[in-house]
Amino acid sequence: MTIDEITGRVATLSVRPRVLLLTELNGAGQQTALLEAAGGTPCLSLADKPDVLLLALPDLSLDDAEEEAFDLAELPGWFDLPCVKGGDCYLLDAAQIEDTERATWILATILHPDLFTEMLPAYSVRMFPPELYKKPDDDA
Repeated sequence: MTIDEITGRVATLSVRPRVLLLTELNGAGQQTALLEAAGGTPCLSLADKPDVLLLALPDLSLDDAEEEAFDLAELPGWFDLPCVKGGDCYLLDAAQIEDTERATWILATILHPDLFTEMLPAYSVRMFPPELYKKPDDDA
């Protein structure tokens, strides 16, 4: 699917989720044009209260990136973020965002699964583990 086809599908969306794409745990949001093309509203940091969080750590496997993601749960206010409350935090194979067209399609599929129903590449995306969505002292 081309970028033009993707942007054409998302052009009429009235609601665009706020999205933060991190390529470093302590970094600022990245890939603004990519997120916009995929139908999202880019966030620059967790302070922007994203609806969707994407963590793509270069040079790490998804398993290793998942281990790093646990550091995010230590941040003040983590469990109050819309992306955490809504269960919309994803690990993304960083190699998948090196090709702009492929990255736009993958991100659009994550953000708008009702518009982009094609299967994502195996091992390219994974949801954060359940324990990162629930405060340790929560009973339910």
